[in-house]
Amino acid sequence: MNYQKKQTQEKQTGGIFERLMDWTGIGGAIKSEQQRRLSLKRIQEAKEWVNMPYKEKMELLYDKGGKHGGNLSESEIQDPNALRWFVYNLDGNDEKQVRTLQRKLNTFFKESGYDLTPIPVEGQFGRRTILRMNHFIGEYDKHYNTTVETKEALRGAEELLFRRDDPFTTEKDTMDLKSRLEKLNTNEETMNILKDLEMIPK
Repeated sequence: MNYQKKQTQEKQTGGIFERLMDWTGIGGAIKSEQQRRLSLKRIQEAKEWVNMPYKEKMELLYDKGGKHGGNLSESEIQDPNALRWFVYNLDGNDEKQVRTLQRKLNTFFKESGYDLTPIPVEGQFGRRTILRMNHFIGEYDKHYNTTVETKEALRGAEELLFRRDDPFTTEKDTMDLKSRLEKLNTNEETMNILKDLEMIPK
């Protein structure tokens, strides 16, 4: 009986305390601070990933190449990132790998809309293949390597979080930052973070 009475008193006290928190606005402030800290944690984790050396990151991502040895199989090369890692680990004396490279380079440039004559798939790591491979690396760095802009986006996201709590921040300041973030070519994870935090449109 006393136990039930104690439980009732605790529930009533808890209810009064929660209502008091709502009335004073403290509850909302605490929730807002918790959300801010969670957002910062996500941004920090994304920064750790993007700042990781390329080789270490790809070793974790693909579990092949680098310290693992070997290279990706042809079926595993499904996007420019995988093709770039394949090129990084390429053995130019391995005819099978070179044929895979030649096929994948032809596919990449065709699907990307380039008007280029396909290179022969013959397994020889000759001048044409090397030139086409270097062309791919250049295009990859220009259009698909999102590291630099992802780092910039994460810095901008941190700044925007702090500015949101600054009473001296104007709406124009916030909109300018959001507009800058929207134009950046980031990796998918960072893009999802920005969307979740309503820093760019979903």
